[in-house]
Amino acid sequence: MAKIDPSSDTWAAVLEWAHAQRDDAIEALIKDDRSEQQRGRIEAMDELLALSTPDDAPMVVADTYQ
Repeated sequence: MAKIDPSSDTWAAVLEWAHAQRDDAIEALIKDDRSEQQRGRIEAMDELLALSTPDDAPMVVADTYQ
């Protein structure tokens, strides 16, 4: 799979769209409007949003901060 450039204008537009789609799906899920379809939309948007997160990103544990 091709790598995502998280700093590109195109990716910023995709993120904005995906967040809006996810928010719409959550709103529809709360209204119980085709709940299963909304869950699928939310999962798809979560997967899309995760594409620019590197697999080897370090896990930051908050309780180790001094």
